[in-house]
Parts: sequence; structure tokens; C-alpha cells
Amino acid sequence: AKQLKVVEFTKIIDSATDKAFKLAEKGKLREADEQWTIVINKYRQGGDGVVVSPQALYRLGLSLSKRADIRAQMGKALKDEKYLLAAIQDYADSIKIQDSPEIRVKLGTTYSVLNRFAEAEEQFSSIIDKDFGAEIKSRALVNRGLMYQQQSKWETAAKDYQLAVELTKGSPEALKNLAIIKFQIGEEEKSLEMLKSQKSGMILGVIEGAEDVPAALAAVKFALGKTDEAKADFQKVQDQRFKDLRFVQEGRLWPPKLVDALARLKEAAGQ
Repeated sequence: AKQLKVVEFTKIIDSATDKAFKLAEKGKLREADEQWTIVINKYRQGGDGVVVSPQALYRLGLSLSKRADIRAQMGKALKDEKYLLAAIQDYADSIKIQDSPEIRVKLGTTYSVLNRFAEAEEQFSSIIDKDFGAEIKSRALVNRGLMYQQQSKWETAAKDYQLAVELTKGSPEALKNLAIIKFQIGEEEKSLEMLKSQKSGMILGVIEGAEDVPAALAAVKFALGKTDEAKADFQKVQDQRFKDLRFVQEGRLWPPKLVDALARLKEAAGQ
């Protein structure tokens, strides 16, 4: 009888987990959240000793982090603080079960969205200051850099991006962010050079994490008086989001100087 209960326990969890992943893929975040809640509640309620096993505890921690991902997404999309706060709680609970630098990055990022910068910095720094791998440290540096950007701490952000570039030998996102910040702090020619270099490397299309490059390059060229070239480049920008001032300012955290350059380019291009 006990074995049958364990089988039923596992069946419920496996079914809800599968549904949660599929719903999330379809963008049905509320429904995915409900399925992860079924999984989490089942683990927490237990089932004839199943939940006390190390494997079950690990899966509970993982499920909490997955539900947190969903809630963080909903919070950002709906601009609803309650989902972000719920995500923070889930990430924190997950870390208590099994500490993970990846989850700490997500927790720090969620704190940043809520402008809780001291708590965000604590999470990012807990990874950066320890001996984790280059990839996760780079992610923490990039996200801490973005947090500094939110606070207009341009020079401090630039230092984090530079470290991330060095760690990864050229992370596209870190390079792009560094180029954008250099424009803000007065190193316009260096910014232009870096963006040109990144753009020339995009033979097969825009690289993930550096989607801003074509529009940013056009804006920098315009600011530096290369008007015709900038207009031609701007016309070729395929991702229309980067022609939206609000998107680049709020969604991509472009600094004011670059947003202004893009606004003037848009006006000159009649868009």
C-alpha cells in the first residue's frame, strides 16, 4: 500500500511538472504557476516519507525556482509588485534548500526590478567575490552593472562590464553594455569603434544579448556627425523595438545621452 501511495505521489508531481513546462512554453504563465504550486504543495505536504529524501528536497528547491521564474516574468510583464515579491520569496526558499549562484543572480535581478539595490548588490557580490566559474561570475557582473546603470553609476557599471568581458574573453552582452556606457561617459570614439566591431561580427545575424548594437551604432554615428551613414544604418534596423525610445530607455536601460541621440536620429530620419 505504501509503495502504491509513493507511485501516486510521483505521478501527480510528474504530471503537474510536465504541464507547467508546456504551459510556460505557450506563454500561459498563470496556468504554469498553478501547476508549479501543485508540485510544491505536494512536496511540502509529503507522501509517506518521500519528501524527506534528499532527491525530493532537491526537486522541491528546483520547483520553487521554476515557479519564481514564472512569477518574475509575470511581475515584469504586468508591472505588478506582488508577483515580484512572490518570486523573491520562492528564490529565497529555493536557496535555503540548495544554494545556487544561478538562482542568486535571478534573485538579485528581481530585487533590481523593485529598486531594492542594496539587496540586489548583496546577491550579485556573493557570486562575484567567490570562486565560481567564469560564466556565472560574468552574468553576475553584467547584472550588477545593469543595476548600477539604473542608479546612473556609469563608471562603476563600466568597471563591471570590463571585468565581465575579460572573464569571458568577449561576452557579447558585456561588450555591448560597455560600448554603450563609454558613449555616456564621454568616450564616444571608443564606443563607436566597439559597436562597429560587434556589428561587423554579426555575419549570421544579430547575436543574443547584443540585439541593441545596430540601433545603438546608428545613434552613435548620428551623434558624431555621420548623419547620412547613421540614417542609412537606422533604416536597416530590423528589430523595430529599438526604434522605440521608451523600450530602449526602460526595457534596455540605455543611458540618457544615447537615448537622446536616438531621438534626434529618429526625428532626422522622419520616424
